[in-house]
Formats: sequence, structure tokens, C-alpha cells
Amino acid sequence: MTNLVQRLTQSKFARDTAVLQIGKVGATVLSAISALIAWRALGPEVNGVFNLALGFVTLWHTLDLTGIPTSISTHLGMAVGARSANDILDALAVYVRVTTMVNLAITTLIVLLGPLVAAQLYEGDSQIGVLAVGLAFTAIADSFYNLVIIGLQSRRQMRTIAFMSIANQLVLTLCVLAAVILVPTAAGLVGARLVYSYTTMLLALWLYGRERQAVEPTLPPLIAVARRAQHVPTRKYLWFGFANAVDKNLAAYFTQLPLQLVGTLAGARAAGYLGLALNGISYLSILTSAVFDNMQAVVPQMVGRQEFARLRRAFPRVLIGLAFGGIFVYGALALFAPPLIPPVLGERWIPAIPAVMTLALLGIITTVGGVLGPLYRALNVMWRIIAIKILSLAAGLIVGYGLISQWHVTQSPFAISTPEPYRGLLESYAAQSGAWTINLIFIISVTLTAVAALRELWRR
Repeated sequence: MTNLVQRLTQSKFARDTAVLQIGKVGATVLSAISALIAWRALGPEVNGVFNLALGFVTLWHTLDLTGIPTSISTHLGMAVGARSANDILDALAVYVRVTTMVNLAITTLIVLLGPLVAAQLYEGDSQIGVLAVGLAFTAIADSFYNLVIIGLQSRRQMRTIAFMSIANQLVLTLCVLAAVILVPTAAGLVGARLVYSYTTMLLALWLYGRERQAVEPTLPPLIAVARRAQHVPTRKYLWFGFANAVDKNLAAYFTQLPLQLVGTLAGARAAGYLGLALNGISYLSILTSAVFDNMQAVVPQMVGRQEFARLRRAFPRVLIGLAFGGIFVYGALALFAPPLIPPVLGERWIPAIPAVMTLALLGIITTVGGVLGPLYRALNVMWRIIAIKILSLAAGLIVGYGLISQWHVTQSPFAISTPEPYRGLLESYAAQSGAWTINLIFIISVTLTAVAALRELWRR
């Protein structure tokens, strides 16, 4: 046992994971502070409108079928493992070229059509579409920030990534605090998000210039990436990326379609309650995301080196460890949410408690299932997984619509006959129904994905 512990603590994977985890804990604390500021000061309705606008933008970005971020992360990891300077340059150049063009196109679509589409969805109210226009302009800045993260991650510069995580969330906290003080509205939160995105982009680009030669193989200078982006061939990356894009977009639908359904049928406050639950799961997931970040770097390299036997030995241990960690973390969330939410966030958020407790199950499922992504992408079994996700989404939404529609605030007979003081109860039920819808989709998807991915690994 002592030798096993020593080998574990001395391995680079364990050290990198520990460094990332320290950074993630710091980032989680800052994320929680910024979220608490917005939730407590602005209440369910304002936060609900902001979450709906964020989800609205996310759905527009599902039009991006290039899948370049995930594709480049995998290809860059393989290029670094092979120490191929040309492949490293090409991968980064393809990322810059494709993401810039796509984000400009989608931003233009949101500007032109977003308010009109939102008015159709939300009974003539275009507010969410107008807010989405502002949020659309964060995409280009966020893509360059992610470029730096992908580059550093491919060379396993985890200390720098940990620093960036903390700095990123510190900037977000300060921006949200400024918005709450100066413009305490959903529009103020949009402004805060714009300032945050471009500030962190500049920080990331500065760090790239400083760190690109810190370890071997070196990363090319940004000016070389920009020049290569004008002429780099993209076909092989796009074909691989198309499957990744469909995969990623389906994962976005898993949460955003139920959220939009709750907002459309039960109103902004109900969406705010479900948004609080989703954000809570997201913030807690930072505590386990160090393993995912490290696996994203390690698995493609191991596949590139054909180390399948080693991967078969390590992967089940990772899954078991994540399962125990997820049960501990999200079990604590379900246990402590009822006594903590009223004093911390205020009584306005009490109706969100059932949704938060229900989505604790989602946290456990995604803690285990999240690590499957790098595996099935590297093994190139994407279309099998995509078919699984389509099936899961269809089945979950059919059941979910039946659950959520019974709490429709304008059409449900039960809702119409309910006095206004009890409307919060109906909105709470709607949010919890949305949470169960999300859980069901993920349960089906993760179970079938695990069977398909692990079966393929054992065939290699």
C-alpha cells in the first residue's frame, strides 16, 4: 500500500492534477462569491432573464458544426506528443481561422434575428433577444482565451493554467460586483460579461507570449499563427471536428432546451430557479474538473503512442475514484442546500431548493461521465456516441415536456386557479420538473456512452 501511494504521488499525472485542483479550488471560491453577489442582490427574476439570454446565445452557437475547439485540443495533444512543430502550428492556425469566421457569422445572425426570434418565443417580449445581442460579442474574446488554454494544456503547463483559472474568476467577481452596484439589472450583468471576456482575453494572450517557450516543444508566436491562418488547409480538422461539434451541441441541448422550456412555459422566475441549480452544479464541478483537464491532455497522447494496455489499466480506477468523489461532493450539496440557501441567498430563493437537490444527481452522473469524452474522441467512435445522445435527448424531452407543461403559468388549469402568493410553488415545481428532465437525459446518455466507449477501448 505504501509503495502504491508513493508511485501515485510521484507520478506527473497526480502532480499535475493536484496543481490544477488547487487552482480550481481558488477559482471555485471566487466563482461562488460572484454568483452569490448576483443571486442575492438581483433575485430570481433578473437572474432568470440573464440565464435565458445566456441559453439563447448558446442555442445559436449550436449552428457551429465545425467542432474546432475539441478537435484542435485532440489534434494538438497528438502533435505535441509527436513533437511535430508543423502540426502544432497548423492546429493553432486552423483554430484561429475557423473560430474567428464562425463567431463573426453567428454574432451577425444574433444581431439581425435574435430580438425577432425571442419575441416569437416569449409572447412578444424581445428583451432576451436584445440581451443576447450584447452577449454575442463575447464569443470572439472567449475563443482566443480558450486558444491559450488549449495550447498550455497540450504541454501540461498546469501551474500556469491554475493561475489563469484564479485570475479569470477574480476578474469575473470584480465585474459582477461593479454591475450590481452601478447597473443592478440583467443588462448590467451583460455589460459585466463583456468587460470580463475581453479583459481575460488580453491576460491570456500576454501569458501565451511569456510561456510559449517555457517547455519543449515550443509553441509558435501568435504572429506566425495569424500568418499561417490565412492559408492553412482545414479539411481534415473540419471532418473530425464536425462529429465533435454535433457531440458538443447535443450536450448543450441536454441542459439548454429544458431551461428554455421552463422559461417559456413557467416564466423567468422558474427559469431562474433552475438556472441557480445548474450554476450550483457547474461551480461545484470545478472541484473535480482538474481530472478532466488532465485527462484531456493525457488520453490523446496515450492513444497517439498506442498505449492501450496502460490506458485499460488506468481508466477503470479513474472512473471508480470519480464516482466516490461525485457522491461525496454532490451528496453534500443535496444535504446542505435546504438549510443554507435561505440565509445565504435570501427567502426569495427558497422555491429553488427542490431543483438544486434534484440536480445533485446530475452532478454525480457528469462527474463520472465527463471523463468519457476524451476517451471516445481519441478512439474516434464519435458517431456511435452521437446516435446515443440523439436517442437520449429525444426520450428525455418527450417525458420532460409532459412534466413541465402541467405547470404552464398561463395555460394550465391548475395554474390559472392558483392565487398569486402560491405562484412561487408552481414555479418551483416547474423548475424541479426541468431538473428531472435533465437528469433523465444524462442518465440514458452516460450509461450507453460508457458501454460503447469502454467496449471499444477493450477491443484495441
